[in-house]
Amino acid sequence: MQVVQIDNIERLQDPHPDLSGTEVLNLLNGGPRGMVSIAEFAPGGFHKLHRHFRATQISYLIAGEGEHLTEHGPVPVKAGGATLVGPHEWHGFRNNSASQKAVLLSMYSPAATMPAAGYETFASPIRTGLAQVPSRDLSGWDGQTLSNDQCSLGTVTIQAGSSLELPPGDGFLYLVAGLGLVGSHALSSGQIVYLNSMAFTNNTQTPARVIFGHFG
Repeated sequence: MQVVQIDNIERLQDPHPDLSGTEVLNLLNGGPRGMVSIAEFAPGGFHKLHRHFRATQISYLIAGEGEHLTEHGPVPVKAGGATLVGPHEWHGFRNNSASQKAVLLSMYSPAATMPAAGYETFASPIRTGLAQVPSRDLSGWDGQTLSNDQCSLGTVTIQAGSSLELPPGDGFLYLVAGLGLVGSHALSSGQIVYLNSMAFTNNTQTPARVIFGHFG
């Protein structure tokens, strides 16, 4: 079980030429089946159109708002919204706010590192057509997920004394608010853990909010 405190992760300023106005935190990198990162986009910051030709990516907008970019144009995204792109699908993100930061969590599967996911920059002109992307509003924190056959991501509120059983296989759990246990290991808000078929238990008297994912 790999546990990471987000506040301790190095912030990488625009680590790729396709990024502008961003800080990237590689939270879980090198796990058996997947990886997780957070990108913070300053107002006007963006990630140009690109694709990961060996991995599915699901992104969840933790804070702010912006546009999910497609080869046919942008699709608006608000905090609590999740989007899914499969291998070979062009995508990107732009924070079109004039004053507010956008915080985007992304998971990739099956890929233990970014080179394993593959990367290609979009070189063609934007095409005409219908701009769309598989998406779901996960702002209710009620256990809904967005998924395909390679991975899934969801959000849930764990009430006091309750547990979340994660499906068999490799996955992650990000404790956004509250406290709890994974096995005998105590977790606090701001920690993310790469785990295998384990449960999160809220052993406190207050609700806990969790982002969870499963790598196919």
